Amino acid sequence: MSVIENVPVNTFRNYLNILNDSSSKDELKLKATQELSEHFEMIMQSPAYPSFLENSLKIFMRILQDGEPQFIQENTMQHR
Repeated sequence: MSVIENVPVNTFRNYLNILNDSSSKDELKLKATQELSEHFEMIMQSPAYPSFLENSLKIFMRILQDGEPQFIQENTMQHR
C-alpha cells in the first residue's frame, strides 16, 4: 500500500478516535461522523478497509451500548 493510499485511511481512523474519545465535544463528533459518511465509498475501496471495519465496528458497538440517546428537541415526534 502506498503512502498516498494510507493518508485518507489514517484520517478516517482519526475520526474514529474522535468518536471513541468521551472527552470530545459533540460538535466535533458530529463533524467526524459526517466525514465518515460522506467518504464511505472511498473507505470501502481502500485496501485497509478490513482492518478499518473491524476497528470501527468495535467503536460503534461501544457507542450504541454505552451511549445515551440524543434527541433534537424540535424533532421529538416520530414520523411515519
